[in-house]
Amino acid sequence: MNLNGSTQQKLAPIIMVGILGIATNSSLAWSKGKSIADRTEAAQNKLQELEAKVNTMNSKKACDADSQCEVIEGGSRHCGGPSKLFVISTSNPKHYSQLKAKIAEYTKAEEELNRTDPPLSCTAVPVPLNAVCKEGQCQSAKL
Repeated sequence: MNLNGSTQQKLAPIIMVGILGIATNSSLAWSKGKSIADRTEAAQNKLQELEAKVNTMNSKKACDADSQCEVIEGGSRHCGGPSKLFVISTSNPKHYSQLKAKIAEYTKAEEELNRTDPPLSCTAVPVPLNAVCKEGQCQSAKL
């Protein structure tokens, strides 16, 4: 491409802004001292910790009736939709709200991981579930 002097002068500031923007973004990443691999590993570790907390909090799913059992979507597939379905009990309102908040935190962490290191392909859609109360515990039942 052959540009005349006037066009070159007009484009020079735009090109410099682009170059400075790239340099600034790169230096920010370096100044934080974290490579993409480091950020990915940290995001994966955070996600695993949150999943363990959700599972621990959700280990007691006491119920008296099906109406006290609920399926909550959680996590985030990079191509859209949830990555997990959690069967939880609504019988203890305080615990229920804390568990929902922890699932929301898990979802946010997986969204961050997907931005940091997107998977090469879309993960499978969770199998739709129904929540039922069986033997005093909320359990999943396939639809």
